[in-house]
Amino acid sequence: MAEPAIPLFGRPAAGVDYPLRACVFGLCQDEAGRLALARLPTPDGDVYDLPGGGIDPGETDLQALAREFLEEAGLPIAPIGLQARARQIWTPHDGPPRTSDCAFFHCVASGPAIAPTEPDHQLCWIAPLDALRLVRHDAHAWAIAALLRTAP
Repeated sequence: MAEPAIPLFGRPAAGVDYPLRACVFGLCQDEAGRLALARLPTPDGDVYDLPGGGIDPGETDLQALAREFLEEAGLPIAPIGLQARARQIWTPHDGPPRTSDCAFFHCVASGPAIAPTEPDHQLCWIAPLDALRLVRHDAHAWAIAALLRTAP
């Protein structure tokens, strides 16, 4: 059977190159079912993302996921499994345009939260339906919806 197509979100601007960057993000729920989101300030106001980001050279997906969760949310996590894959075309406020090749992992907190190592980030626990509306990337909202559709 053929591998399913990876959904692509975002609209490229004409004549702009959006190189592919491997990324990993976590779908982590607390005991009340709320999702961990990272809130960060931008010049246009606060934005919300699933914790995660780029995979550094030599890192596995799960190593990057653990590192990114500590950096952005101050939360140690344990992965449960791959939930979804998607791509997001976008331009960060502080970097070049890119296409994030996202792996979304379902995970759980494996210890108490501490201060994130990225001081401009803040961990927020948000109800999943509210998180769908808050996250800035359509690929993140799609991954949250995929999680909700498979939840018991």
